[in-house]
Amino acid sequence: MSTGKEEEKSKSSKHIMRADSLLYLLTNVVNAVAIAFTVVSWIFVCYFRNKPIVAMAQPPMLAMLCFGVLVFVTGGILMAIVRYPRSNPNTTMDSFNIYCMLSIFFTWVGYFTIMTTLMCKLYRVYKVMQFRRGQKILARHVLGPFLLTMLVAVGACIALEITYPSDYEFLDIETETYGYCSQFDTYLILQNVLEFPIQIAILVFAWKLRNVNEEIGESRRIFHLSCLYIGITIIRLSIISLVDIYDVFRLEQKLKIYVVTVLGMLYSFLFMTASIGFLILPRMYYVRYEYVHGHLPENIAMIGRGQVRVTPVIKPTAAIHRTTTATATTTTERSTAIANMPTMSAPSTVHIPEEVNNDCKEETIEIDAV
Repeated sequence: MSTGKEEEKSKSSKHIMRADSLLYLLTNVVNAVAIAFTVVSWIFVCYFRNKPIVAMAQPPMLAMLCFGVLVFVTGGILMAIVRYPRSNPNTTMDSFNIYCMLSIFFTWVGYFTIMTTLMCKLYRVYKVMQFRRGQKILARHVLGPFLLTMLVAVGACIALEITYPSDYEFLDIETETYGYCSQFDTYLILQNVLEFPIQIAILVFAWKLRNVNEEIGESRRIFHLSCLYIGITIIRLSIISLVDIYDVFRLEQKLKIYVVTVLGMLYSFLFMTASIGFLILPRMYYVRYEYVHGHLPENIAMIGRGQVRVTPVIKPTAAIHRTTTATATTTTERSTAIANMPTMSAPSTVHIPEEVNNDCKEETIEIDAV
């Protein structure tokens, strides 16, 4: 009997080790794919930054988006080392404590870099659409909101690390050891709290820019991207609550760890790839299409060399109405007088008052790639 139990236990241990090795390998593959995808996208943005269809998308913002994804995936790599200590047998406990702290910090900074970049990207287009004559809104003009948001986010992370340090802890289940960072749930809750006003700002700016050319504002893409973030976050937190916190399904501890690990991996992969895929992949397609066919797709409205040309609609205010009425009367009188006069060599010209003429001028507002 004892021999049968030992054999069963040995088989179970082998299955657990195989599952852990598979998850660790899958996590590394996901991180490698995310890094390769991000690096290729960053090279594309830098190489084609002066091409009009790319310049319209604000290359500095796209580059900052790629930087945020790389920082985020760095935190994921460190978290994988912490999660599977058996795969890193030469790592000391002090090193695991440092990995815990750095993994949370990098994940935190990368996450808020991505979200803040999306918010500032829309905010920059919103400022451009304010119809100020001759203005140039560069990327540095929205640096203030970006730095302020990042200082608040990073400061909150450091303060929480000092108050509730995230130390490395491990859990032995049967023959396998699983590592995790303490206070991780606290960091996750605070992250969602700080994320909420940024998400609201993104949705508000996306709504205000809904009628702007999509290749300039990209409000629809960013709106859909923000909705995707909210959706996968709600799904992830709901499943973790049901499986781990409230233990609704009464799963074994090792299965809970597997579920939480797979959820975290899928969430990170979707978050990283969607952040770049929604905004940079369409530009890659446009550049490739133009290279093959010699022109952009028919549904793309190209506006100058990265410039936005705006023709404002004149509102029928009382002052303008009086001016235009007087102008019409004067024009009629002059036409009658000209009809009674002998033929002249030079044609008469009707002068429009400067007040009306200025209001009807076409504005050119630039979105530079700098």
